[in-house]
Amino acid sequence: MKTLLYIIAAVLMVSCDKQTGETRQGTVKVNVSFEVAGSKSADPASEEAVSNVNLLVYGAGGVLEDHIYIDRRNYTGTVSLNLLEGAKYDIAACLNFGYKIKAPDMRGGLEELEYYIVYPDDYKEGLPMAALEEGFRAASDQKKLTLKAVRLMSKVALSIDRSALSPGVSFTIEEVRLKNCPRKVSPFAQGAAAGAGDILTEAFLKKNAAVTALNTVNSQGMSGEVNLYMMENLGGRRENATPSQSPYIELHINYNSPTLFSYAGDGLIYRFYIGEGTDNLNVRRNNSYRFTVCPRGSGLETDNSWSVDKSNLGSY
Repeated sequence: MKTLLYIIAAVLMVSCDKQTGETRQGTVKVNVSFEVAGSKSADPASEEAVSNVNLLVYGAGGVLEDHIYIDRRNYTGTVSLNLLEGAKYDIAACLNFGYKIKAPDMRGGLEELEYYIVYPDDYKEGLPMAALEEGFRAASDQKKLTLKAVRLMSKVALSIDRSALSPGVSFTIEEVRLKNCPRKVSPFAQGAAAGAGDILTEAFLKKNAAVTALNTVNSQGMSGEVNLYMMENLGGRRENATPSQSPYIELHINYNSPTLFSYAGDGLIYRFYIGEGTDNLNVRRNNSYRFTVCPRGSGLETDNSWSVDKSNLGSY
């Protein structure tokens, strides 16, 4: 019993006084900052932005010892922790979630943590990211820790190559829709939509001025790019995938040729699945996927990578 009381007393003596915020002997104040890992989906500066932080500290036995949430009004670029010198910690961060999460009580629960969005473009706080540093030991000569954050979304960059269209064919993009996007992601585990309830009912939509770049064509027939974003979805091989749970792009096109035209409304529609190849529907977090649509001839032919809906075309 005396030994147990002595250990408890020793731990209390080296802890931080939460009322005064002072660091007592035996603890180290560590300033935690974040660096976005790699640049696979980095383009505009907003993809690097961090506006709010959930920081989770797991100590001996994987027990949650601290959970700090800092919102966008109070986040200054670093988060301060008071850690026992020489002790080993696993430190996890959830960035740009926009609210204080319910942190798992045990380290093993991180893999079960999930982040949800309501709308496809529901990331006004910044792209959601996660970071994990395992086995960190605080020391008097190591008072800074930089966590490498990974974006939980991927970017889909789209362009149009009109160089192979026949003379007299007009192919103007009116809308771009990214459909069947996952509505949730596991910050610390890979995943895919498991059922219809995991899919957003609305599409990530760009239209009007937001698709101007796709209708700005250079001398070689190439357009500019537009970017869309979605959560990770490891859909696997196309033949094994569930179509209703597989993300795809839908282009709504104002079409005109010497013999055909599109009625007002949906116009000509192109649809194609997105992934790491025509037979692979994996879309991985923190990656950039570039797709160039290359219509040929009349622009009405279907190939093995896309389908063409001509039901809204009329003839002259």
